[in-house]
Amino acid sequence: MFRVAHCNTCHIGPTLTSAAIETNASLFDANPNAYGPFYNQIAITHNVVNRDFFYNIGRAMHDTGFVHTGVLDPILDPGVGGTDPFGNPLSFAEQYARKLAGQPQAVVDTAANQVRACDFLQPLAVNGTPSADMFGVPNVIPDPNSATPPCYKPTGGYIPNQTAAASEILLGNHGKIKWATAGAMKIPTLRNVELTGPYMHNGSMATLGQVIEFYTRGGNLQTGNPHANIFLQSELIFGTYDNTGTLIHTGAQNRADLVAFLKSLTDDRVRYEQAPFDHPELIIPHGHSGNEFAVTGGNPVDPNLARDEFLVLPAVGASGSTTPLLPFDAQLAP
Repeated sequence: MFRVAHCNTCHIGPTLTSAAIETNASLFDANPNAYGPFYNQIAITHNVVNRDFFYNIGRAMHDTGFVHTGVLDPILDPGVGGTDPFGNPLSFAEQYARKLAGQPQAVVDTAANQVRACDFLQPLAVNGTPSADMFGVPNVIPDPNSATPPCYKPTGGYIPNQTAAASEILLGNHGKIKWATAGAMKIPTLRNVELTGPYMHNGSMATLGQVIEFYTRGGNLQTGNPHANIFLQSELIFGTYDNTGTLIHTGAQNRADLVAFLKSLTDDRVRYEQAPFDHPELIIPHGHSGNEFAVTGGNPVDPNLARDEFLVLPAVGASGSTTPLLPFDAQLAP
């Protein structure tokens, strides 16, 4: 059911996330058939940036392992589409696009300089006739990063020249160079997901059942974001029939089976904090002394500053605890 519902399009590899680029790439290098025929297309990509057509704005570059699923309006929560405190783009995709356009100062992460155009699922440029969303002769040059094979698409080992790239960037979402990053968040691992609630990047869902329901309805925001991933907001995810002829999202048993599978990914060594998942005593900052109206002075650094409060998490030895960790929803008040 996990595969039929296409959950493994994003949650792939040993860690069940496409954001684990080095792990997935090393597994693919060792066994090119590890992910099956469809996933060879994804696994062969060692890039932090890719380009495909699953966006409302058409073919666009995106950060590998990041996607906007429609949890919140990207204007309120830009995710990797935002900037750091110095105004630099957080997104590898935007950094790479600006590098192509002759703006090297925008590249603050080394990985963005190592992107290979020949590994894009959808080529950005070819040594041939241009199209509405792809550069061609005479505005292309060979991509120096794509000089060493093997490439996923050898014919796509070209990039636009600086003049052409700079011109297209000015067109924004209407040009050939687009990056779909607004509202995109990192795809998390599903290992031990039973114990990692609350869910989504903003903690807005308390149970795995709520997560499944979120995807069956195509997210909270089905329209309005040109950077939205249409694959996640269409019938391709849950609009598939099981072997009884029931739509996955309308079958209560199907949804229950998915939740049961996700819970099966819990490692009991994690559940009972056994080695190698044990820990020493941990002192955790927990705000300041006081109440909802005022804080209490007396900080050792300066008595005029608020006094710090801490939580103490007791040490757990290699043998672990006799009390299991509980899922988030099991700790909520009735």
